[in-house]
Amino acid sequence: MVSRLSIAANLAGHDSHGIIQIPSYIDRVNRGHIVPGAEYEVVKDTPTTTVVDGHWGFGYVVTERLMRQTIEKAKSQNIAAATALHMSTSKPIQILSESISANPTRISEIPQFNDPLFLTSSSVKAIIGKDKR
Repeated sequence: MVSRLSIAANLAGHDSHGIIQIPSYIDRVNRGHIVPGAEYEVVKDTPTTTVVDGHWGFGYVVTERLMRQTIEKAKSQNIAAATALHMSTSKPIQILSESISANPTRISEIPQFNDPLFLTSSSVKAIIGKDKR
């Protein structure tokens, strides 16, 4: 899954989120910052919300699984929200959300170093670092 979504990032034009990240993922696995095969634990589940603990697994794995669950909830309830705790980078969220909507709403992760949560919401899709002029 990590290789598939890394390549998908490159193919979608997000080179900074693609295979260039593989060496850093290997380093983070070696340091224990990413736990391959980590448990995916549903901490709380309601008809419209889900909270999961990724136990520091790959963000690709955690977010793809959580996004699919959230889409199914939204189909039946017309709205859904989810959050993932304790996972590595969530770089695949934008790539996965672009396959659902031209105007995704995205929430970035809470990194393991207690940095703040960032909520981003826009009706205009833009790629950071790409000047379209």
